[in-house]
Amino acid sequence: MDLMACSNDEGSNTTGSSLGLPDDTPRKKMFLTQNKYNGNLGGIAGADSKCMSDPQKPNDGKTYKAFIVGGTGTSERRACQSYLCETNNLNEHLNWILDVNTTYTRPDGTASWRTASNRKVFSIFLNRFVTTNTEDAREFWTGMLGTWETALNLTCNNWTLSNPLYRGLAGNAYADTEGYFVEDGGQETCDTQRKLLCVEQ
Repeated sequence: MDLMACSNDEGSNTTGSSLGLPDDTPRKKMFLTQNKYNGNLGGIAGADSKCMSDPQKPNDGKTYKAFIVGGTGTSERRACQSYLCETNNLNEHLNWILDVNTTYTRPDGTASWRTASNRKVFSIFLNRFVTTNTEDAREFWTGMLGTWETALNLTCNNWTLSNPLYRGLAGNAYADTEGYFVEDGGQETCDTQRKLLCVEQ
């Protein structure tokens, strides 16, 4: 399965215009939490709350939500039901936290990813979200497969358990493809401590 997006060399500062893209898309920030958490996040709502209280949250008065999937009923958060939502596009999202045609940046404003015009998924890589390729710096809970579908048995029971007999999927913020970004941290036991990726709303 080809999970590649447009890529550039590490350390470059690619912009939309240098890729032949307009630079007038809306821009929103993302940040990785300073704090790390086991798989018992208190569900999706608990993960969002942790984003809002983390010391790394920009002091901009904006709401930030966790880049994480899982939950049930009205609390469910879902990115896709097919490979990168290619089957039904926007109809596949449920309470999802990205927007279409938006540039997502590091806290310092450096552009990292751009979403598609018809789906709320990353489609264009601009810069690595983190520049340090260490497990501690790059890995964050997602519960997502590389297709951006929910990994049903890999969400620490919808982010309510820290039991090491259960597992969750983690992403890799150093990755330069949309598939590896959400899954390449691999399967972790739910007692593992990982960061959250938080997204401006």
